[in-house]
Formats: sequence, structure tokens, C-alpha cells
Amino acid sequence: MTMPKIKCSYGLHFSEIAKKFEETIDLKGNRLSDLIDFLEEKYRGFKDEVIDAETGDLLTRNGILIEREGENTKGLHSSRAELHSGDVLTFF
Repeated sequence: MTMPKIKCSYGLHFSEIAKKFEETIDLKGNRLSDLIDFLEEKYRGFKDEVIDAETGDLLTRNGILIEREGENTKGLHSSRAELHSGDVLTFF
């Protein structure tokens, strides 16, 4: 499996957690949950801002937008969402 290259942009408090505003990640896996787990390993506390620990669902207090070539920008509502190389995700 090829590793998708995902660009992550961090707004608000996510930039404080990551100590940067954006980065590109070679993701092992192809789901949003894989990306969130990777970001949690890199930036402790990241997952707590996007995943409800009790249900495993995405929290509604924050948002994740996905920009994909040829498609309209939309919000992600499931950690099982599939990611493709070239996707741009904005956490806010």
C-alpha cells in the first residue's frame, strides 16, 4: 500500500498543540483515525481534542475540513473517513 501524503493545517488551539500551522505527513494507513493516532503520538493531547474517549466518535466542538482535488470542501464527520494522497485537512 502506498502511503498517502496528507497536508494538515492547524487553526486555533491545534496550532498551539502542534507548535506549527501546517505540515505534510506521509501517512501509514488511509483513514482519518490513522492520521489522528499518528498526530497523537507526535503531539500528546491532540486526540483528546477530536475524539470522544467514551464513544470513539469525532467531537462536535471542533471541526475537520477536507479539501480534495475535483471536489467541494466539506467537513469530516467520521474517523473512518478514507484519505487520499493530496488531501488537505484543516483542524479548527
